[in-house]
Amino acid sequence: MNSSGGNRRKLTTGGGISDAAFSPDGTRIIYNKVATGGLADLFVMKANGTNVVQLTRTATVEEQFPSWSPDGTKVVFELSKPVGGSPYRTPCGPPTGS
Repeated sequence: MNSSGGNRRKLTTGGGISDAAFSPDGTRIIYNKVATGGLADLFVMKANGTNVVQLTRTATVEEQFPSWSPDGTKVVFELSKPVGGSPYRTPCGPPTGS
């Protein structure tokens, strides 16, 4: 789409897509899409709709509301479980450094 709102075109296929956010430099888009088991996973693509990469593949939790770090090298998102789901744990390694 150009700055006046013309020349729009669809970049994705299917439904269940939400929470899209452009990278700070405007070259990539991160979004969530209903995927495995009806829960949302994260995807990233170039701003022109090419090079789609699935970032997460979780069957018991979903990732929502992604956002980019100011320099565009990291993303942050909300991890949630479906209502009535079992609790989940995220393993953490030992701290590094001295």
